[in-house]
Amino acid sequence: MQEKKMETPIYFFVRESIFHQPSIPNEIDNNFTFSFSDEWISKNSDKNGFIKLDTIINQVKEDLLNENIDFMKYYNQVKEKTVENYKKLLKEKSVEITLISKYFIRIATFFSTLYASLTINDQKRYMKKYDKMLEPFYNVTPYETSKWIIECVEKGKVIFEKNLDEIEIKNGKFIAKGDNDIEVDYLLNATGFNFNLEENTEENTLLKNLYNKKMIQPDDEGNFINVTAPNLNILSKKYGELKNFYVIGMWAYGVLIRANSADIIIRSTRAVADRFMGEK
Repeated sequence: MQEKKMETPIYFFVRESIFHQPSIPNEIDNNFTFSFSDEWISKNSDKNGFIKLDTIINQVKEDLLNENIDFMKYYNQVKEKTVENYKKLLKEKSVEITLISKYFIRIATFFSTLYASLTINDQKRYMKKYDKMLEPFYNVTPYETSKWIIECVEKGKVIFEKNLDEIEIKNGKFIAKGDNDIEVDYLLNATGFNFNLEENTEENTLLKNLYNKKMIQPDDEGNFINVTAPNLNILSKKYGELKNFYVIGMWAYGVLIRANSADIIIRSTRAVADRFMGEK
């Protein structure tokens, strides 16, 4: 894209923001304070397996303060998702932001288990108050990729159009409606996967058969497959908990939030294998 002469720019139509925060390339000692582990989770769980959200938040604060980091100070530096702010971050190369990012990337291994241990009210409180604050630190764009995108934007080769809310087809072309109405010849959908269970049964024979026989069911919003936490056994209204039937990965996302990361899939698979072999 940088070398080729382009008559028209490439548009990225987004709902809210441009690409994720750039990764800040600093060498960080991996021995920074990090308290979360399987032992920590076990120790802080009550008899029903719940952990208070405040217990988790306070531990995060304590870990970061032990590294002399005020989280809110650096969150305020990264929360603005603009090319100008990203250029500033890449220029300043804050060591503290790099450390916070590495901290939350490391906590991602335990995130699904921690989230599943919260009560419904605490889950809602987390999603409403904290999730968007953490997102800039664990969802990062590689350093070189960030520089390349910014260079393309400055050369007019890439344009981000925000607040996309509708796509129309007119005279064989697409009209993307957002802050501006842009007419394009080709449109690539990169919005992600559809995890509505019933809609997927129309294309997937296995899901169709399991759903028809009431072995699998979605969550209250019709998405994903209901499973138990943390064992990942399928939970069926007709058959109850199917202890010899597991779901791993994105279909378990309703219980294991962010279950698509490699670390979590490996961790979940190992746990399922250990339980399965232990019952043999």
